[in-house]
Amino acid sequence: MSSKKPSQTDLYGELLTNEQQYRTDIRPFPPAKDLTQEEKEAFVERARRGDAEAREAIISHLLQRVERYAMSYVSAYSWASHRIEYADLIQEGNLALLLYLDQALATDHAYAYLTVCAYSAIRHYSKRFTSLIVTPLTQEVEPLYTESLDQPLPGEHEGTLMDLVGEFLVEDFSTQIATKDPEVFEPLYEAIETHLSPNQRFVVVNHYGLYDHAPLSLHEINQSLEKASTHQMREQALGKLYVCLSSAYREYAAGSPQAQAKTKTRDTTLTPEQEQRLQEASTRLQQRGQKITVDALRIEAQIAPLTARKYVARLHAEKPEPTNQERLDRAHAQMEARGEKITVEKLAASAHVLARIASGYLHCKRGTQPITLSTRPAQERLEEAYASLQARGEKITIKSLGREARCDSKLILRYLRERRAAQPDLMVAS
Repeated sequence: MSSKKPSQTDLYGELLTNEQQYRTDIRPFPPAKDLTQEEKEAFVERARRGDAEAREAIISHLLQRVERYAMSYVSAYSWASHRIEYADLIQEGNLALLLYLDQALATDHAYAYLTVCAYSAIRHYSKRFTSLIVTPLTQEVEPLYTESLDQPLPGEHEGTLMDLVGEFLVEDFSTQIATKDPEVFEPLYEAIETHLSPNQRFVVVNHYGLYDHAPLSLHEINQSLEKASTHQMREQALGKLYVCLSSAYREYAAGSPQAQAKTKTRDTTLTPEQEQRLQEASTRLQQRGQKITVDALRIEAQIAPLTARKYVARLHAEKPEPTNQERLDRAHAQMEARGEKITVEKLAASAHVLARIASGYLHCKRGTQPITLSTRPAQERLEEAYASLQARGEKITIKSLGREARCDSKLILRYLRERRAAQPDLMVAS
């Protein structure tokens, strides 16, 4: 009698899928939820002192949490695309733990910071790589999910995506910028030197590749600054620059996505009868000194809210909407006339603008009255400031030169090095 043939399980053990095998591999590592707060703080403190074992332990404590995030996103996106793989999401999450460990150790809650970084990395990968063809992911443009460049354009547009790619290759933005007169950018560089703090200036210059720098990601800049608020500094800097440069670059401010959204056309057609009723109602409201709103018009004209809304939209379209600069100027003057304390929150609420724009406006307002941008080169201003300090007999320092010439500290250091090379006996206090 022949013996029974051994099965694969008898020969090789239990057969597991990739997911099951990975869960088996990370099961020995204790999860972060099983640690006490004192144990977490002890690991973090050792890692800050350079203990390699503690650094590995912190990452291993979060492996099971990364696995749960990856599994949930595989379940959520598997119906939309077969390209979202479990192993890829695990790799993205674990790689984020390694990349952001040093940054997390600089915070008060390292475990929570790393958890957010891993979750964000998995979420970003799932949204970005659902499509075969990956389009840019920006605040202004939604990603376009497509499988082929031969796909027809949405809506009533004719042609395919390949036609758009050809247009972008011909109309290269960098070529357009290179052909512009360098004087066009003088207000931008002057505003960066004058109105931004050193850290904000460093973030903007390096992130957007100004002064012939290679563009860097916010993560790379974060490592240089050793701070966790790079994104916030960029937003604050852009708010200041928007306020200071809206008058110098009106065509770009008018073409921004925010301005285009405000001027988006809508159907405001009315019948002659509706037009007459609404005009009469509007006249009566003005005679009584009431504000013309949708509700007031609807009640006065006894008409549908949608019809009243169309009439109000037409009134707003006929009257040009003030710019942020004009709204801020008017709100600032009104608050000064009333004797109110002017703060960022109050000014933003009164002018109906974002807080960061109001903050940039106040920064420029308090720095220079009125808000103007110097058009003189930095070298000329530094020469004049140096001569002025010497004439007054004041001590020449980087700080005094920066205050007198309103220049970046890096420009001042370069200027002083050039003077020192020409005059070896030159002494400057730090």
